Amino acid sequence: MTKSIRIIFAAALSLLVAIAVSRFTPVNAAATVPITVTSGTDASASVRGRPAITVYELTAAAQDSSLPQQVATMTPAAVTKFITEHHLTAVAQLAFSAPAATFSATAGRTYLLIQAQAPSETESYWTAPTMFTAGSAPMTVSLKPVLIHTAPYFYKYGRSLASGETAPLAGATFALRRQGPAGWEYRTAAGDWLATTAPLQAPQVAHFVSEKDGLVLADVTLTPGAYQFTELAAPDGFTITDDAKAIPVQVPAAGAITLKGETLRPLIEGRVPATEAKRPELRVYNLTNRPHLPDTDGNPPDSPHRPHLPDTDGNPPPAPHRPHLPDTDGTPPSGLPKVGRLRLWLPETGEARANLLLAGLALIITATALWQRTKTKKATKGE
Repeated sequence: MTKSIRIIFAAALSLLVAIAVSRFTPVNAAATVPITVTSGTDASASVRGRPAITVYELTAAAQDSSLPQQVATMTPAAVTKFITEHHLTAVAQLAFSAPAATFSATAGRTYLLIQAQAPSETESYWTAPTMFTAGSAPMTVSLKPVLIHTAPYFYKYGRSLASGETAPLAGATFALRRQGPAGWEYRTAAGDWLATTAPLQAPQVAHFVSEKDGLVLADVTLTPGAYQFTELAAPDGFTITDDAKAIPVQVPAAGAITLKGETLRPLIEGRVPATEAKRPELRVYNLTNRPHLPDTDGNPPDSPHRPHLPDTDGNPPPAPHRPHLPDTDGTPPSGLPKVGRLRLWLPETGEARANLLLAGLALIITATALWQRTKTKKATKGE
């Protein structure tokens, strides 16, 4: 037998041995670790109790390093959409008869904790969705209760008659009004209603001014009924449109507030979800003859009382090929092997094992063919 044939036979034998070893030897078996989940402060529990939590495994879902923050600020509707779109399956249910509950997690896998029942559309507490990756040691995850409530809002935009350009418009002044027995009544800063024919000049009337991103938010408590935003003053160079003079708001006895017939998503901790700014149906325009609009680039306002949430529309980036989530710094979870694709694949499926078997058989067939050919040549020369 020639040297090259012996080498081929040796390689084939090595592959077959590797297959046998992988068949009976566990490769980096993931450990199970206890996770303790605390349900929030006793103060919030006295108001709302301790709601049950559903645990989903999120490891195989499409992710990026910013997802933990995005998930934390999702509204109940966005969470439901996210779970549905990613076909997430619950792996545990946590009921809190005490401030803490536990479940078993697999090291290196990522989990999403969600309040099992969404709050009502009226003012209520909501447990902020929480995402974490289990380590190799027991850990505690603390849930955060946040206030979720409804309030009317919309976005003020400018439109150039010369160019058709549109952009968020800051500095437009609005009031909130309702129809009273003697005519229009305007919301005051004190929380009551004032009948006046000069709401812009009346010092008692609450004025809501559009911010840099165009947001006009009336974060006030309203009883069920019909209301209107009305624009009192436009920024210099802009004309108030008829639509801006009477923007209808409907507050139902139960359910979501609507503006111009469009459902408004609830506020979380007094903040409007940033996805609302992308909805053209929530925009109200002023007109100008300027060919170019002022630079109001739609960034969140500088003032701290009107921050926007990160984008939480439930449409995460396309799924990567890797089946595991990155940590928030973009590195793979510590529980995963850092090198060796073969070691990662073997315990998951038999695909790699089958490939090795085929490769080994191919080498054996090749070596046998070469050996037979060499034998035939030698026999021929002997004749």
